[in-house]
Amino acid sequence: MPAPRDYVVVNGLRYVQPYFHTFDIRVSDKRVGSSVLAALDEQVRFQGRVGDGREHWARELASGRVRLASDVRRRLPTGGEIPEEWFAAPVSLDAPVPPDSFFRVVRHVHEPCVGCEVPRVLLEDSKLVFVDKPAGVPTLAGCGPKLQGENNATRLLNRTRAENATGADDGELFAVNRIDKPVSGVWILAKGSRLAARCRAALAKPGHETKTYLARVRGAVVGPIRIDAPLSVGADGRATTSGGADAKPAVTLVHPVARYPPPWDDCTLVACRLERSGRFHQIRCHLASVGVPIANDATYNESGAEESTNDSSTRAIDDGGGTEVYADDDDGTLLASITEPGVFAATCLECGWAAAAAAGDRRAFDPRLRAACAAEWCDRVGRDGGTEWERAQDVKRRGNVKRRRRERDGDGSGDDGSGDDGFGDGSAAERPRAGTSIDLHSAEYRIWFDGAEYKVRSEALPAFAIRALGADATIDGVVDALPWAGEGLEAAGRARRK
Repeated sequence: MPAPRDYVVVNGLRYVQPYFHTFDIRVSDKRVGSSVLAALDEQVRFQGRVGDGREHWARELASGRVRLASDVRRRLPTGGEIPEEWFAAPVSLDAPVPPDSFFRVVRHVHEPCVGCEVPRVLLEDSKLVFVDKPAGVPTLAGCGPKLQGENNATRLLNRTRAENATGADDGELFAVNRIDKPVSGVWILAKGSRLAARCRAALAKPGHETKTYLARVRGAVVGPIRIDAPLSVGADGRATTSGGADAKPAVTLVHPVARYPPPWDDCTLVACRLERSGRFHQIRCHLASVGVPIANDATYNESGAEESTNDSSTRAIDDGGGTEVYADDDDGTLLASITEPGVFAATCLECGWAAAAAAGDRRAFDPRLRAACAAEWCDRVGRDGGTEWERAQDVKRRGNVKRRRRERDGDGSGDDGSGDDGFGDGSAAERPRAGTSIDLHSAEYRIWFDGAEYKVRSEALPAFAIRALGADATIDGVVDALPWAGEGLEAAGRARRK
């Protein structure tokens, strides 16, 4: 069976078996004297927490996973590891935090699930590795204090390479740049952290890099567009062209490639080149700012799929696809992996929530009910132990029968169609989706580094480009036909200096 940090792939999504992670975090001076609860809620934030702060931290405190050491700098003036015996459990969540304190937290980590595709290596030498990153997988994804996590493309590549190590070149890879999680295409890593930092510094110089992206945008683009609009990050976490003291220069060149046939005939396939920098969400924000947002990018195209069509053949494209999270397979693989003795922690609300979601308890996705639902499943699995494990195995057996019946009858249902899973109300709640994508693809990356020029293209055109160009189109044919295709890196550098 899977062990902590092992991958489990179910219905197109990759999950990571929960694991414990211990870290120390200093309480900021402004939190001294505040309650333990307030300090924890403010300084120890991470994805996936179930329940409000008090309910979550009360369980963590009761399980011995939160301890506090005070007066640390006086006792350890030269720094170093804080001795284990200095830490003790706080008296209560309402106790004040003493001066110069550190928390030691043992967290049971439940990482967000992501798409299951694995990045493919396009080019590798002694310094750099270029890969084709699939959409729906983040390049990097910190999932808590001092924890990079396992469910990201960098870690996935490193784990795969370690398992198949063939020689000295199979060392740890570090990301040079980032591509947004829902975006696919060419991405660069370096063999070592110092080499990655040096490559990033080199690429920041004019004439050392140029990037070409393909995008499906809503609206008609009939000629080239040069978007020169400084970007900043707004309070809502989105890039904005509204200016401000922290706005940084950004220029994007947009060139029309093809119009789409029905039912996507309100869309245009465009190529985008970053003439200046590569700011946060630059292409996505710039395209939206001139009225041609990426068609299925809900972050910058708020109308999204509603404006496109009600035809079921296009809805999956316009909503970014993906798979409902914790939707188990007919074998009950996910439920079995979650409730396995030694993996499930009965004091962890996230474990209870995950078991409920995988078992089909719809209350897990209702904000009003999810905390109580998670607590109920913690008690249920913790109390029943092996009984719940046996139940999960029974789910597997029944799933096999259901699948065989479906295959025999060919009706795609295999049940009575009632949709009643036998768990509570919560019927209005919808499962979120993971592994989603937007129609933006990094098609080509050209860089100059350490006296060598690299020109790397993705392996093939993305599906959204094929819909506009036809099955015979190729990545080389599209990129080579762009007006900037013949320019050298120096020409690109001059454009960036303008």
